[in-house]
Amino acid sequence: MENIGERAAALKRKISDGALNAIRPLLPESLVTGWCQANGYRWRERLLSPLLILLSCAFKQLKCGTSARDVEDWWMQLAGLSQTRRDGKSFCDARARLPIPVFQYAYRHIGAAAQHWGGYAFGGLSVLIVDGTTVKAPRSHANCAAFGVPRNQHGAGGLPVLRVALVACAGSGAVLDSAWCPHHFGELRLLGQLLLRLPLGSLLLGDTLLGTYLTFSLLRQRGSYGLFPRQVSRKDNVLRRLGR
Repeated sequence: MENIGERAAALKRKISDGALNAIRPLLPESLVTGWCQANGYRWRERLLSPLLILLSCAFKQLKCGTSARDVEDWWMQLAGLSQTRRDGKSFCDARARLPIPVFQYAYRHIGAAAQHWGGYAFGGLSVLIVDGTTVKAPRSHANCAAFGVPRNQHGAGGLPVLRVALVACAGSGAVLDSAWCPHHFGELRLLGQLLLRLPLGSLLLGDTLLGTYLTFSLLRQRGSYGLFPRQVSRKDNVLRRLGR
């Protein structure tokens, strides 16, 4: 007679094997397990493995408007079990336990594969795009202390805001790297962090703000180049005109 442990293992395999087949080959369980162990994360052998939680987070973001309850209903659908409406707490608790660096390793790994298959090159240089934005975070003591609340938000309901900068592949659009800081810091602070990790032999495209002498100096140290609109406050210094 099948015991509870064997039944749970079979159910776990059934859910994992059917989850997001488009990216599953890029995220083998051994790789995700290695990332967790490298960050000191220990877990019990349960239905919600680190791989399934990571895939569930990707599923939630890929489908706009998906809730934590919808994610758990998706598990039940994959397992072929009854569609009993769940509260989403199991997914939220498991997601909170997974270390943030595991998510970083995952998107960098998938981004590198996407760049290899669909990247765009110009003159032997990999073309990359960098840009920044701001993102609101859930209100908690930790987030408020780390990122702060903008001065234009008043009252106890103000949400912490962090500034994020992303480096993306120009061909596939996949995110290759990211950095974040409190909202009152500028994008140039984040760009400096990203340039130190920029792949060698890249052509980086960005907006006018990033076209500084420091940016070009750091790029040349990485054997890379930058292409940014000229700031109107600077005088023309044309080395060679390439055409219209």
